[in-house]
Amino acid sequence: GSYKDGKLVERGRCSGFSQEIAKDIRDNREKWIGRVIEVKCNGFMKSGKLRHPQFSRIRDDKNHFECVW
Repeated sequence: GSYKDGKLVERGRCSGFSQEIAKDIRDNREKWIGRVIEVKCNGFMKSGKLRHPQFSRIRDDKNHFECVW
């Protein structure tokens, strides 16, 4: 998701995580909430969701409040 007009909105589901990261996200959700990941995509759908989002990298250097729409 991302913030739009001060509200967290869903942008879609993302693929491309390694098995290790995907397992850690499933097993330790609290650890991942609020963390920033960089996602690449092929544009946007009319709904505003990302088209074919693909995980790029973890961005621990960014605060999730900095990532606005």
